[in-house]
Amino acid sequence: QVNSGVTQCLKQTYTYSDASECGHARPKTFQVQRCATSTVELDSYLKGQSLDANLNPDECKLMWLKACANFYGNFVVVPKAISCRSVICDQSSFFSNCIDDSDCSGISNVNEGAAPGPNATWPIASNQSSFRVLPDYFPCCDFWENYCNGAKGPANMDGFTPTQLASQVGWCRFSGQGACWMPTPASR
Repeated sequence: QVNSGVTQCLKQTYTYSDASECGHARPKTFQVQRCATSTVELDSYLKGQSLDANLNPDECKLMWLKACANFYGNFVVVPKAISCRSVICDQSSFFSNCIDDSDCSGISNVNEGAAPGPNATWPIASNQSSFRVLPDYFPCCDFWENYCNGAKGPANMDGFTPTQLASQVGWCRFSGQGACWMPTPASR
């Protein structure tokens, strides 16, 4: 599918190699929707991220620590557990930047638009981006409640938990409150 210089919102499935850390996860794939001029360009972009090599056990641990530490405000939030063959393998919110073709307006190739920068943490969160993160790729507040200790509470003097406060200011949404992203369930 080639469309000379005009980007479209294309969907691609990334499959980890069996030899990689995430190659042992179930599922060992994740879906990306990204603006690109062709599926060949999108496939080349994803392969160029070197996920099979880069998502090694040490990098995985750092990604989990940063994911929880990046939580809203001054709350101390740490991973409940660090598993490198589980939900961290779902990198869909990190590499996706469109829902439909209209999201690709002004993006001329696969390298433009939302992309994890050198300081970005997985999953992409609203406070760390210099670009527009579509609501479907904002992590749900539930992400931090499910995977990070400290996000559920304790409640402050007004009775609000950290995730409730984050939701009130629009930093994240609870599933059921609107579009947001949760990783594809994977076996532990």
